[in-house]
This record gives sequence, structure tokens and C-alpha cells, in this order.
Amino acid sequence: MAMQMKGDLITVNNSLKSVRPVESLGITEFVGEWVSRLKQIELDLDVILQRAEGEFLSIGRMFWGFLRRARIRSETSADGAGKITGSEIV
Repeated sequence: MAMQMKGDLITVNNSLKSVRPVESLGITEFVGEWVSRLKQIELDLDVILQRAEGEFLSIGRMFWGFLRRARIRSETSADGAGKITGSEIV
């Protein structure tokens, strides 16, 4: 199984062309092949995890920026409304 990253997409090559029938393998080869495949799956999952973590942090930064801008606009609106209504005049 091989991972390929194209832009923002992650594709997993799960071609079965290279899979040999179990009957043609000895038990040692069979176990070794599974261990090899599981190690590759672990590496592939690690890549996906790192990518997902980066995307999650990116979304968090965008949300934080949106919240900051909304807070500024809210404070500006409240200040303007107070001036219009005269509630700030003592």
C-alpha cells in the first residue's frame, strides 16, 4: 500500500496485483508479508494523521481570526450605537 499526495488529496494505492496467493507462501513468508504490510499501513496512517492534524490546526486559526474580527465589529457597533443614542453623554 503506497500513499500519494496530489495537492490537497491523499490517495492510497491498494492494488492487489502484487498479492501472492496464501497457498504459495510458507508460514514464515506469510507472517513476514503481513508484518511488512502492517508496517506500511502504519506509515500511511501516520501521514494521514499528520495531514489531518495540520488541517485541524489551520481551521482553528481561521476560526480564531473570524472570532477576533467579529468581536472587533461587535465592539465598534456597540460604541456607535451608544454614540447615536446618546447613552455615552454624561
